[in-house]
This record gives sequence, structure tokens and C-alpha cells, in this order.
Amino acid sequence: MQILVTGATGIVGANLVRTLINQGLSVCVISRSPQPTLRLAGIDQHISLIQADLTDVDQVTSAVQSVMPDQVIHLATTPFSPPTTDASTHFNANAIGLLHLIEAVRLFTPHARVVITGSCAVYSGGSNLSEQLPMNPATTYGASKASASVIAFTWAQRYQMSITELRLFTPFGPWERANRLIPSVVLSALDQQPVEIGAGLAQRDFVYMDDVIRAIMMALDHTHLPQVVYNVCSGHGRRVIDVVRQILAMMGDPVPLIVGARVDRPDEILEMSGNNQAAARDFGWRPAISFDEGLRRTIQWIAEHHDVVRRLTI
Repeated sequence: MQILVTGATGIVGANLVRTLINQGLSVCVISRSPQPTLRLAGIDQHISLIQADLTDVDQVTSAVQSVMPDQVIHLATTPFSPPTTDASTHFNANAIGLLHLIEAVRLFTPHARVVITGSCAVYSGGSNLSEQLPMNPATTYGASKASASVIAFTWAQRYQMSITELRLFTPFGPWERANRLIPSVVLSALDQQPVEIGAGLAQRDFVYMDDVIRAIMMALDHTHLPQVVYNVCSGHGRRVIDVVRQILAMMGDPVPLIVGARVDRPDEILEMSGNNQAAARDFGWRPAISFDEGLRRTIQWIAEHHDVVRRLTI
């Protein structure tokens, strides 16, 4: 079984590749960098790395042809933050990159099982959001992910390819970059620095990283699913201010929280939570780890690896 992974140097990828290796699977990674990055340090000897840029059709085609994968896990994406990323970068990486990849798979290994990670940013916002809702992105990032979703659905239907998109809401856990919400609060507390946020009223649906990885692995094992897209979410929205207060409480309230010290983003989506019933119905996935337990594990991991976390900027 040969598994090809894109985006292995990212947050989800760092956790996924470790899971695959621990299961004794053969993993080949496509990366723009010729050397393993910080998130893959220490496990690089267990993976095969092919340097390729997904926006370069020839490089992607060559990579797929050389690996001839049985399974493809496509995680590569631009980050939603910072908002300064231009639209062309989002579309080239998220839509064109996916197109190059699945077209190469169609040509050389059409039997391969493909699982890709999408984003809740394809929705305009709301609570209990279902996969059946029309996509209505409010950001250029969301528009690029919506385009990728359309590509995946079209190729699955037209060419009878085995493609599943897992639409992630807000994953959290080990290997998050330092400026994301939870790591930034934990690091400030460890440094005895006040935590500064905006109004903190935006609501997000947090899902612990182990549950995200389990969803990917379960989707891989189910070749014929009745639909292409599945939400991966907890089903519950939590306000940023409440999450920050809970982190500080778990750490013993070591520093003050200053609300309103920062300006909220102009493109902030105020409410975003999903419905995960389709994944539960079709391949038995539900979150197994509560938010409280996931947060406890995350705080502990960051405290134990804070020197590494500070160096994670992308």
C-alpha cells in the first residue's frame, strides 16, 4: 500500500504522517521544500520526500507517476490567516493545485482512493451548517476552497473516481502555529504576558486533532460513500472569549485578559458551526474527544514543546 500525502508539513499533516508511520504504512510526501521542515523533524527517515510544487503541472504529474499511489491524502492549502494573502495565491494553491493532482491521479492511478480536506470557509456562516447547503463563501480563501470542492465533486462524478472531501471546521491540537488562537494564549500565559483579544464574540466549531486524523483514516477505509463531501466538526459553536477564559482558567489564571485591546478582522465570520450527522451515518465518525479534554491535552503539549511552537510561523 503506497500512500501519497500533500501538505504534510502543515498542522494536520504533521499529525497525520505520524499516525501513518506508527501504523507501519509506506508514506511518500510531496513538498515544495527539498528538506523536511520543522514539523517533520525526527520522522523524516521514515518517509519518502518528493520535491514538487502543486501549481506546476509537470512536477505534480511526474511525482504521481513515480509514486503510483494506492491512496492519496491531499491536505495542502493556503492558510486562512493572514488575510493579506492575495486571491491569486489562494486560487493557484487551493484550486489549480488540486486540479493538477487529481488529473494526474486520473491518468496514472485512477483506482486510487483520494481524500482531500476542505474548509468550512465555503459557507457564509451560521450554526448547524449542513453539507447540503449551497456554498456561499465570504472570503477569497473561502472562494478558492469552494472552487476546489467543485473540482473534486466534478471529477468524482464524471470519471467515477473515489474522492471524498472532508470539510474541516476549526481543528486544534499539537503542531499549530504560534499565532493561532489557542497556542498564542498559552504562550502568553507561559511568558507571564497579558492576553489581548478583540471583542471575542466570534463563534467557532473546534474539533481536536486526533478526531480529525481519525476522520481521514476512516474515510480512507470507506471506498464507496454515498456523497462526496462530509463535515468534520463537533456540532457546537464556542465563542473566542469563552475559549480564552477557559484556557486561562485551566492554567490557573496566571495573567489578565484584556478584551477590546485588538481590532477584530473586517472579514470576520461571527458564527460558524456545523452538522456532523452525515459522517456519523455513512462511515461512523463522531468526535471521540471532548473539547475540555482536547484543550487540556493541547495546553500540556504546548507547555512541553513551547520552544518548538514559537518557531512555527506557517
